[in-house]
Amino acid sequence: MVRLGIRTVPWLIAVAGLGVPLLAGGFAGWPYVVLWGILLAVPWIVTREQSASRRERMKLPAFLLPVLFVCGFIGGWYLIPADVAWLLIEYADKRGTDRVSRMAAS
Repeated sequence: MVRLGIRTVPWLIAVAGLGVPLLAGGFAGWPYVVLWGILLAVPWIVTREQSASRRERMKLPAFLLPVLFVCGFIGGWYLIPADVAWLLIEYADKRGTDRVSRMAAS
């Protein structure tokens, strides 16, 4: 059984968000969904090897938010909730260099 963590929530929201134009347009928007799927592979690959710094982990979702607003006319609007969820998860996560040093001290 696969155990899903809180970090999978933004990716699930992104998949659901991409399903909206796909299904609402009668599968006419499939090129946009494929394009965004390819573009989402980049942050997924980049975030797999992220540093332990909380500030570093928040840079990518903070950078992507205005990009999604600008690219809203080609489907970026549907990914904004996923990016906001990702940013909030990274903001609320207290782990990082501080947590590692506290765990080592105890």
